[in-house]
Amino acid sequence: MRTILDAVFVSRPVLWVPVWGFCVFGYARGMAAAGTPVRVPGVGSLGWEGWVLVMLFSCAVGCVYVVNQLADVKADRGNPGFALLAHGGIARRVAWAAALALGAAPFAAAALTRSWPPAAFAAGALLLGAVYSLRPVRLSGRPFADFLANAAGYGVLAFGMGWWVAGAPRSAEFARAAAPYFLLMCGGSISSTIPDMEGDRGDGKRTTAVALGALPAHVLATVLVAAGAIAGAVGGDRLALFCGAAALPLYLVHLSVRRTATMEACYKVGGAAAMLAAAAVEPVLAVAGLLTYLATRWYFRARFGVSYPSLVPIGHA
Repeated sequence: MRTILDAVFVSRPVLWVPVWGFCVFGYARGMAAAGTPVRVPGVGSLGWEGWVLVMLFSCAVGCVYVVNQLADVKADRGNPGFALLAHGGIARRVAWAAALALGAAPFAAAALTRSWPPAAFAAGALLLGAVYSLRPVRLSGRPFADFLANAAGYGVLAFGMGWWVAGAPRSAEFARAAAPYFLLMCGGSISSTIPDMEGDRGDGKRTTAVALGALPAHVLATVLVAAGAIAGAVGGDRLALFCGAAALPLYLVHLSVRRTATMEACYKVGGAAAMLAAAAVEPVLAVAGLLTYLATRWYFRARFGVSYPSLVPIGHA
């Protein structure tokens, strides 16, 4: 039983929740583009078929998370937090088994149903994850490419999955609709790497934060979050505007109050606000997210005696 739980949680299911959130954003904008906008607050409209498709896409993303940890064991040992493969003593064979099962799931489902578009999104996630995590490309260790690739995974692929579920037209409208979320994710991605600078530097990874330094990287993240909020306002997207407006004050505070707590609040509290916005469209997300959070808290507490995930600075979690 313990091995099964290890295989489940090494895929970092708590990080599947943002994937679901971006799929919901894509669904909401796709429905608007198709002429049937969803109500905010809503009562839930993806339906069970939509959620099955989103979960299959999430399996591919879960595979990427496992492979990323396998590739980053050395860096994670020098970073704060509690990466399972670096600090939890979980066998690599368990991680590889989880990655293979998760990566195969979307394609097995596509073969059974003969519905291939969802598998195409999954293939895109797996390909992007491979070049993001693995040598010789390893975009996660290259300045600017690191956050652009991360934002593409959420703001293009996950968003696009929701857009497709909505049956939205394939047009330039997709790029305009996705732009605010891509920009917001660029800023959040940069912020999330700042706490890991020392471990990344020790592993030879030249992330944007390592290349620019903590303060310039944070300034760039602030500009991108502001750009995302502005793009949402210009495009009439209240959800994107809320996400950016909720996070931006935290980014501005950290420019003058440069503490670990304010730094981490930028992407942790900002990310939580984004998921609240997505849950306003699809309340099922709130239930699924809460259950995933509680299950993850229980697993890390029972298995390792640590508190994860947490909104407090990870050095004290």
